[in-house]
Formats: sequence, C-alpha cells, structure tokens
Amino acid sequence: MTVSKCLHRVHVLMYVVACVGCSLFVPLYGQIQINGEANFEVSRGGEDSRWTLNEIPNDFRFWHLSIYQLNVFGSAVIDDEFFFDTRVQFDKWQTGTLNAPRIAQVSATWRPNEAGYSITAGRFISPLGLYPKRQLQSQNNVVNMPLAYSYYTQISETVGFWPPPPTASQFLTTDSGLTTAYYGGYLTGAMAELVIVPHTLTLIGGITNTTPGSLQNYLNTDAWNVLAKVQYKPTAMIDLGIGVSTGKYIRRTSRNDSIFSEANRARQTLIVADLVLANGYWEVSGEFLYSLWNTPKFSRGRFIQNADRSLFMADMANYGWYLDARYEPPFASGLFLTARWEGVRFANYVNEAGQTIAWENTFPSTRYTVGIGYKLSRGMQVKAAGSYQTLDGGSPKLDLYTIRAMLSVMF
Repeated sequence: MTVSKCLHRVHVLMYVVACVGCSLFVPLYGQIQINGEANFEVSRGGEDSRWTLNEIPNDFRFWHLSIYQLNVFGSAVIDDEFFFDTRVQFDKWQTGTLNAPRIAQVSATWRPNEAGYSITAGRFISPLGLYPKRQLQSQNNVVNMPLAYSYYTQISETVGFWPPPPTASQFLTTDSGLTTAYYGGYLTGAMAELVIVPHTLTLIGGITNTTPGSLQNYLNTDAWNVLAKVQYKPTAMIDLGIGVSTGKYIRRTSRNDSIFSEANRARQTLIVADLVLANGYWEVSGEFLYSLWNTPKFSRGRFIQNADRSLFMADMANYGWYLDARYEPPFASGLFLTARWEGVRFANYVNEAGQTIAWENTFPSTRYTVGIGYKLSRGMQVKAAGSYQTLDGGSPKLDLYTIRAMLSVMF
C-alpha cells in the first residue's frame, strides 16, 4: 500500500471517528439538526461537450434526466460556544453518473460568546471568494459553476504543467490538471475569524494542507498553504471581500519521487476579490481570481530540465472572472431572472528555451448564460438556464452550448 493511500485512509477514518463521536456525545449535552438538498436535472450539451470545459461529459450530451446532487447536512451543537458541521454529498461530477458518497465537510468550530472571534478546524467552506458560499443549486444564480472554478488549467498535482491534452483515464486520476480554485469549495486545515467592527469589517486567516486549486481532500503532508481575507461591508448595499493564499500543491507519487525535492518548491499564489451590490429587487455580484503558478513542466513522458540538469520551473499565470445579475420582479413573487458573463484567460510564459509563448494546448474561454427560476415554495425551487461558450484566441471552434433545468428540493 502506497503512502498516499495510507494517508487517504487515515483521513477517511478521522472523518468517521469525528462523525460517530459527535453522534454519541451530542445527545448528552446538546442537539443535532439534520437537513438536506436534492437536485434533479434535465440537460443537453453541444456536440463537443466535455466535463473539463462545460461540465457535461460527452457521453451524456444528449437530453437526459439525472440526479445532479444529493446533500445531507448535519449540525451538532455541543453548547453555546462549540458546534460541529458535516456534509455528505452524492454527485455526478466528472463521470456523468452518480458517484459514491463523499464526506465533503466535517468541521468543529469554537465561538466564545460575545468574544468577536471564532476558530474552525477540519474540512470547511473556503473563505476565499463568493461562490463557495453559494455553491448549492438553491443558492447558485444559474446552473453552471463559474468557469473560474470549473475550467481545468492542465497544471497537475503530480507533474506540474502538462501540455498534452489528457486521456480519459488520466483525467479520472486527477492528472488532467487543477482548477484555479476548487469547484467543490472546501479546504482542509484550520481557520480563525476576527470581527473588527460588527457587521462591517472582518479579518480571516488560516492554514490548509494544500492550495485552493486542489481537488482532493486527503492529508497532503508535503504541501501547506496559508491564506488571509478582509471582508468589508460599509453599507447594507455593498459587500466586498479581498483574499490571498500561497502555498505548495505538488504531492509525492512514484512518477515524481526522483525529482520531488526540487518539484516540491512549486507554489500557487491566488488572489481573489468578490463583490455584492444589492438594492431592492436587484443584485449584481461577482468575483475576479488571479493565480500565479511556479511549476515544473512535464512533456513526452519526462520532466523538462535546464542545461545544468536542474529541474526547469516555469512562472505561469491565469485569471478568471464572473459577473452575475439577478432581478426579482415585484409583480411576480417567487420569480427571478438571471444572467452571467464569465471567462478564463492564460498569460504567456517563458518556456525552457527562453521563448515567450502561450500555454500549450490550453485555451481561453468565454461564456454567456441567461436563466429564469421560480420558488415554488419555501423548500422547492425550479430554474432553467442556457449558455453559449466559446474558446478564444485562435482556439478550436467547439460546440459547447448547454441547456439545463434544475429542480431543487430542500428538506
């Protein structure tokens, strides 16, 4: 058994012990609350649909009905200052078929009464950005995830920048690349929150066991990341957040073991700004993410080296954004209209030959989405959205449109 598999099993065991311990301990001193959300989807995608591009695997591009996601949330209150949060998640991410359940969240929070601060440890919702807090379909303005969170960069956790397009088997082992920030919206580690001015100014800091771009929830003891965020709400209409994180992301495997001491210098530095402007029946919200990568390069089955045989490390950058508009007509209670403009871009970099070039086999993309939804009741919502997506800058012209309708049931 490899070290990574052992660590993964230890991580899962920790989750199970935490959940079982919580269920045994809480009835004596507190209370447990269980709720959930189920999402049922009808979708159609363009002929060139691909999970890494528009979230629809090519085999599932035709009209079909599916369970998009099933979530069960648990909140266990120990006393006035201490509580647990958990989330068990079923989804069809990556494969298009319903996957085995995953424990997306298990965290413990200590929040002393009237102290103005809290400490959270475990696997928790990322404080960076806006989308992690709005990732559920009952909260997402449209249906698709933002490209800034779901579009793959081809920077792998095992080999760094990997220019050739990945095969299906490589993709399912996560070697296809990281997203700029993980679309699941969770980090593992510890986080502290300090309220400077109630309801106006909050500072957040934390340490996690890998960068926000990582798709994995294992214990990565080779990579650590630090983060900080300032949340500022000067008025009821404006909410602004600015955050930054920096840390390592390469994990040790048999593929990189011989050069790991050099490859482990690789870092991701991520800057995230989010904004919400709300006024009556209107809301405009969005994010801008800018990522700096210091990364090895892997091509034709080998790591690229410098002339002195040292490992070549490239400095690369990409950025993404989305801007949402939402309108709830006062004359039609429960109805809402939405639109999103978003994109991802990749800056040129200096390759091993000293040439300034574009990222190989990595294409910028822009997407436009319009949607409509209706709140049938307090616990039921239906929405539909259509999107038009392009690959830009001389990239291949692919058919990547999506039509998706979602019924969400909260219980």
